[in-house]
Amino acid sequence: MTSTVFATLMLLSALATQAPEPKGTVSVTVIDQKGNPVDSATVKLDPEHGGMLYVSPTCKTDSAGKCTRDGLQMDAYLLGAMKPSDGYPNLSPEFYSHETKRMEVVLTAANPHANIVFRLGPPMAKLKLTFVDDLSGVPVNNPTIILRGGSGPHDWISIGRTADSTVLVPPDRDVHLEISGDGYQPWHLEEHPELSPRGVLHLHSQDRQEMVIRLKHQ
Repeated sequence: MTSTVFATLMLLSALATQAPEPKGTVSVTVIDQKGNPVDSATVKLDPEHGGMLYVSPTCKTDSAGKCTRDGLQMDAYLLGAMKPSDGYPNLSPEFYSHETKRMEVVLTAANPHANIVFRLGPPMAKLKLTFVDDLSGVPVNNPTIILRGGSGPHDWISIGRTADSTVLVPPDRDVHLEISGDGYQPWHLEEHPELSPRGVLHLHSQDRQEMVIRLKHQ
């Protein structure tokens, strides 16, 4: 083998090694329970091998409920859609998985494109909370809100104070409510029959309820 032929083979081998990996595309249509498109929903693709610091790819649906995300690595993804303003939360926490299951999408070199119709479950109920000091009535800033279901140890979610103090509550099942704040005693709904005779939240889809939570100093 001449040196020229050998050099050519080495160059071709190097170019093959450096060839870019194929990229995939996922096109999604998000609909509600009645089959109507959901616009301005954020579609999130959590890769199976992304790691803790990986930022999951997203896209936002248009007026027809459609969006496309390209440039994706060949991988398995868990796909979910969210629009909290309409009662559709981020589906990553197990606490919300009772209503809508995320879908697995697998992209491979043989099948790099996927077209998905994702149907959202019933909209959540909305609970608006106002937090005040029990003695002074002064608003309490940045409490922690904990919602717990009853189906297992992972059936709960902890939420910092949201911009409008509204949290989404899964419909048609018992949910326990706990509040904690720096310098205040833990607050549990079951200890306040004046707010809930049964001691739990049990709301229906698209219900709206308001509560004033009075926190006592430790």
